[in-house]
Amino acid sequence: MQSDHLDVSRIRQNANELDDQLRESANAAKAVLERCETAYSAATSIGLAAAFNERSDVLSKSMWLWVVGLVCSLIAGSYFGSARLHELSEMFHARDVSSLVIVLNLILTVLSVGAPVWFAWLSTKQIGQRFRLSEDYAFKASISRAYEGFRREAARVDKEMEAKLLESALARLDELPLRLVETVSHGSPLHELASSDVVKKLLDVVPDVAKRSGIRSKAVLNNND
Repeated sequence: MQSDHLDVSRIRQNANELDDQLRESANAAKAVLERCETAYSAATSIGLAAAFNERSDVLSKSMWLWVVGLVCSLIAGSYFGSARLHELSEMFHARDVSSLVIVLNLILTVLSVGAPVWFAWLSTKQIGQRFRLSEDYAFKASISRAYEGFRREAARVDKEMEAKLLESALARLDELPLRLVETVSHGSPLHELASSDVVKKLLDVVPDVAKRSGIRSKAVLNNND
């Protein structure tokens, strides 16, 4: 009986030691799991930041190509424009030049200057859009980098603040970059000018002015009669 009691005591002691070891292993596994979750969240944030940053760099590089194109088009426009104006000035000073030749040279001047002006307008539009898109991607990259640190600080203060931080970050990251691109695509500067609000208001004002002028002219004729 005494030997059985000793065996039971020894088994109970071993069970207690195994229970303590299992608890230590469970705590260690829980700590490792928390570190893995933290590392996964950080890796996700870093991956998003890297993707946004890469897209921002690509847009920045392409924007500089359009800047070079803009400079070249301005130089070409000034060169061709000055050359054509010099030729036109010589024609105006000449006496034996027909009006048809002058008109043809005016048309050639408009065509030679119009192409660089059109490309300069296109380059300006592309530069503006790519700059806005690049800044948008850079802003999203900065949010992705800073989110994990802000989340930890917010979790220490309040869980509700952590939820608001996540909602705010997701709202910023979920914004489509195409919102910064103009929905209406104009084919030329004249097309854009014709579609502008100033021209539309002017077209609305002109019929009113003509109508009022017609009424006034009729009133003047009636008074004269």
